[in-house]
Amino acid sequence: MRLFIKLSVDNLSLPVHYNHYQQALIYNWINDEYYQSFLHDVGFKADKSTFKMFTFSKFFGNYNYNQDTKKITFMDKIWFTLSSPNDKFLEYIIDKILFTKKYFLNRQEVQVEDIKYSKFLPSKGLEVETKSPITAHVSLKDNDKTKTRYLSPADIEFNEIIRSNLIRKFEAFYGYEPQDDNFTIKPSDGHLKMTISNYKGFIIKGWEGKFYISGSPDLLKIGYDAGLGARNSMGFGLVEKIRNFR
Repeated sequence: MRLFIKLSVDNLSLPVHYNHYQQALIYNWINDEYYQSFLHDVGFKADKSTFKMFTFSKFFGNYNYNQDTKKITFMDKIWFTLSSPNDKFLEYIIDKILFTKKYFLNRQEVQVEDIKYSKFLPSKGLEVETKSPITAHVSLKDNDKTKTRYLSPADIEFNEIIRSNLIRKFEAFYGYEPQDDNFTIKPSDGHLKMTISNYKGFIIKGWEGKFYISGSPDLLKIGYDAGLGARNSMGFGLVEKIRNFR
C-alpha cells in the first residue's frame, strides 16, 4: 500500500540533500513506540540482509534553489508518496496524522493538509517512472577495505543485483521464498539521469527515468511497495506506474 501525503508549508527551507530530514519526519509519524523501535533498530531480516520495508519519493511542489547556500525553498504546498508492503506501518502513520496535523521539519512548521491511499494491483509487466532514484551497487574488497561500486542500468550486473535484492526482501517480509523468482528491469527510453545524493555524509549514486519491469507478480509487488534497489528507507527506489504492458 502507499500513501500520497500533501503538506502545507510557508517558505520551507531545506538543504538540497534533505532525505534524512524527510526520513526523520516519517519515523516521528509512527504512532507506536515499540514498532518505531523495531523498525529503526531491528528491521526485517533475510540471511545477512536487513530491510525497513518502506520507501518514499522526493518532495514535489513549487520551489526556488539558492546556488550559493545550496538550499531549496518550497513556497506553499509540497507532496510526496510513502510506500510499504506492511499495511500496519502505514496504519500507524495514518492514525498519527489524523490525530495531530502540525509537525516540524528541519525546525520549521509543516501541516498535514491531505492524505490518500492506493494499493498495488497484480501485474506481470509495468512501465514505471522513478519518483526517487534507483540505486544498485556491489561491494569490492581492496586489501582490508571494502569499497562500493555503484552500477548503472547499462551494467550487466544491474538487473541481477536488483532481482536478488527483491528476493531477499520477499523472504524477509513473508518468511518464505517466492515460487517464481523471475524479474527483469530495463530502461524504457534513453533519457536516464544519474543522481548523486549526500545522506549524512554518505555519497549515494542512483538513476532516474522510465523503466520496464516484468516477471513474477510477487516480486513486482514487493518492489513496487518496498522499493527497487537499495537504500529504500533513505528515500531511494520509489517508482510510479505509467501503464501495464502485459
